[in-house]
Amino acid sequence: MRSESETPIRVLVVESSPNAADAMLRAVTLARRVGEHLHARRTADIEAAMESSAWDLVLYSTAVRWCTAADLVRLVARADADVPVVAVHGARGGRAARRVVTLLEAGATDAVSRDNPAHLALVIRREVARLTERRDLRHSRREVEARDRRWQTLLGASREAVAYVHGGMHVRANAPYLRRFGFETGDELIGMPIMDLVDDADRARLRDALRDDRPRGASASGAQIVEVTGRRVDGGTLPLRIELTRSDVDGEECWQVVLRDPVVSPTAAAELERLRRHDPVTGALHRTTFVQALDALPGPTADDRPAAMLVLELDDLQRLEEAAGVETVDRLMASTADLLGRALDEHEALIGRVSDGALAALLPAVGPEEAGLLAEAVRELVELTPVEREGRPISCTCSIGVEPFRPQVAAGRDALLAAQARARAAASAGGNQVRSGELETPVAPPARRGPDLADVTARAMAQGRIHLAFQPIVKLTDESARLYEVLLRLTDEADREIAPVDVFMPGPCEEVAARLDRWVVEHTVATVRELLERGADPTFFVNLSPAALLDENLLLFLGKQLRARGVPGRHLVFEIPESIAVTQGKAARAFVSGLRDLQCRAAIEHYGSVAGSPATVGQLAVDYVKIDAALVGAVAHDTHAEQAVRKAADLARSLGRESVAFGVESTAVLAKLWTLGVDYVQGYCIQAPSVGLEWGFVAGEL
Repeated sequence: MRSESETPIRVLVVESSPNAADAMLRAVTLARRVGEHLHARRTADIEAAMESSAWDLVLYSTAVRWCTAADLVRLVARADADVPVVAVHGARGGRAARRVVTLLEAGATDAVSRDNPAHLALVIRREVARLTERRDLRHSRREVEARDRRWQTLLGASREAVAYVHGGMHVRANAPYLRRFGFETGDELIGMPIMDLVDDADRARLRDALRDDRPRGASASGAQIVEVTGRRVDGGTLPLRIELTRSDVDGEECWQVVLRDPVVSPTAAAELERLRRHDPVTGALHRTTFVQALDALPGPTADDRPAAMLVLELDDLQRLEEAAGVETVDRLMASTADLLGRALDEHEALIGRVSDGALAALLPAVGPEEAGLLAEAVRELVELTPVEREGRPISCTCSIGVEPFRPQVAAGRDALLAAQARARAAASAGGNQVRSGELETPVAPPARRGPDLADVTARAMAQGRIHLAFQPIVKLTDESARLYEVLLRLTDEADREIAPVDVFMPGPCEEVAARLDRWVVEHTVATVRELLERGADPTFFVNLSPAALLDENLLLFLGKQLRARGVPGRHLVFEIPESIAVTQGKAARAFVSGLRDLQCRAAIEHYGSVAGSPATVGQLAVDYVKIDAALVGAVAHDTHAEQAVRKAADLARSLGRESVAFGVESTAVLAKLWTLGVDYVQGYCIQAPSVGLEWGFVAGEL
């Protein structure tokens, strides 16, 4: 790297005589190397020069008659240029001192005798050094301002209610924090003491916490907890759990304040859990909770007792809603759930609401014949039990599907699907009836989870229950980069998301995983093409299955997709887990080499999760290092994790790579990452994955 003294400087010489101008340039070379230079012989030359280039030095000869020193200084100031003007005079004796004073009064930076080139060299060296310092300071200020803007953007996007307090006064706050207290704009809050937002009885405890002089990270969680009663601007109150973490804003140490809901009592927590699991209208389990209970049914046992699944659907639901209103339909659903529960009470039935107008009941140890009789009894009860609306009875009918099954052989969720199909068949046949299936005789042992999941995944692809989601990867220092991670999302017939880790597991699902890899590649490339046509310049980080590195045809498929859609490979970054890079080093290097041939890039993910991390990064020619979420999530309270993340960022920088902190789930972690040198951040604290490209990197784009 070239030193300051070796960097050529740009010099503008104001002198009428070409020979004299050359002599002045030779004097400059005693101090610094001269790069671009210009000899100005008239005022127009000076004006044009100040507009066309940024000069490091202006040398002015007092022998010039067409431009005074004061005129030259005004021309430089008019161009808004920060450049030293050094005057060179020919006065001698007592006149020399008076001449220097006159030139300085005219605005010259310094004045030197043309007979003393050594003095001129010292002045030039000093003034160019000062100019460099001023420029560096301006550059640093711009960087600080840019970081401040980025921090404000990230803070504003956070879902947590966060503020920063210095000297007891609010200096920053995001929208969720403002809403908690009823403020409409940040201007109303900035400068307000935090004590003004706390009930009088709690101020002493909060004041003691703010005066705490313990070093950062001294507590186990990295934050002090204070539970208080907050005061809203409208006079209302709200219970708050305040987390205080030491941070800094603009180089000043301050407190980061995060508002949480207070910890509830065990009784209240149990009630919240019940509400989370149950439908508020019917009191039955939510569909997700119901299906999870089905998945938890016992596997193969010596007990071969049958079970039955009932699905009850109200007939003509849309007509009911249009005629009687949604509120009345809710009352009908609540009444039906009550009837179903009482009718099946002796059988320890598990009941869930599986759609707007449908209830499901799992009947353990109930045979097909008994299940059919129970269903018929429930159907009759529903028909004969109306609800009142404005003094008028409103009645309805229902269709019920019954699916007998053996939990030891068939999956509960498969029985649910079958019972739903029977209920819909009953409704299509006129409704107000029961359709039952027959109990199959077991002919084979229970199927392994792998093939079942492969079949579910294949059906999801065939039925279009598959899509991409996107999570922004945000640069901390500026807004120029537009990066997203591409995530695969599938759902099964019960609208439950299939975890990618299950889809991509080795064994029977590998063939399906290979098809999914190609689906992800094809649709990601298509999305890039759409964005390019809209004038955007995105970069997508792509996750593939662990077997992708060994798929010899995948890179060929990728190349065909890029060429067919005219997408440059530089828009795609493929992620390689560090564990696979370590255990399958040769395959990983070959895969990265193939990506290079297509102009694509690569990233190593989960960096720091296994031993030998630095060696792995050095061996793979990756462009990005994604630091493991376990390390990132612990930086706010674990000094070892903090050091590991800092080393990872330093290593990436030393190798010419960029680092990504993955798994940023809180503002406390985000604030710490600003000080650790990482380039990018990603996580739910920034934004959860979504179907749309919603992050505002630049207004109007993506």
